Amino acid sequence: MTNYQEILRLNNLGILKQDIAKSCGCSRNTVAKIIKTGEKKKLEWVIATGLNNDELAKCLFPSDQKKAINKIPDWEYIHMEMAEALEPIKEIHAARLMLQDETAGMTIKEKAAYINARGKETLAQCGFTPKIVNFSGQGKLKSHAIVGQ
Repeated sequence: MTNYQEILRLNNLGILKQDIAKSCGCSRNTVAKIIKTGEKKKLEWVIATGLNNDELAKCLFPSDQKKAINKIPDWEYIHMEMAEALEPIKEIHAARLMLQDETAGMTIKEKAAYINARGKETLAQCGFTPKIVNFSGQGKLKSHAIVGQ
């Protein structure tokens, strides 16, 4: 922390600002700012001796003394929001576990057929008409010629 009293005292003795900065362990700009502000406020070292460093800081730089007020978070609201956000994930996980139990012991083809049927049912319940795409290799994709080759 900056020692305001010592800076004002050394300045009163006529010591150079750069030497005051070295002595007090702060920058020359800080020393110049404190001295300039002290002169503007007509704060001499004799008056400063009656004040402790915190009081002197408040006197020199009152606007810097405002502390940030940290609000305590509303943890109940945060927990409620997090629980709501996690609800769909919990439902998906529960559905996956249920599907895993239902398809236990099935072959891969049986599982695929079962999952497709369940998917069609779910889409139909939601009012969607499923469109089936056949990826079994029937039919071939046409290759497109690349220009310049």
